[in-house]
Amino acid sequence: MNKVVTAEFQNIMDLSIQECGGIASIFDVALLNGYGISDDPEIGAKLQVPTLKADVAIAMFLKKKGNSIATNYTIDQWQSLFENGLFQYGLFE
Repeated sequence: MNKVVTAEFQNIMDLSIQECGGIASIFDVALLNGYGISDDPEIGAKLQVPTLKADVAIAMFLKKKGNSIATNYTIDQWQSLFENGLFQYGLFE
């Protein structure tokens, strides 16, 4: 088992993709840590993740780039991304 510390706005699905390369491991990540697949761990929580990877290439790419996945934004937080010019209106229509 490996351990990972959760970042702001990360959920179990994000951690599954980030650490295991896909959502195929979502149940493993959730069960190892006593969460449901739709639960949101606290920021800074130390979670166990399986050593086996669903897609090694994706997991290694994210680690090499130092990227983390965090999709658990609220509507208000998404709105601020547009208001601050980080996204254009109509981009997702």
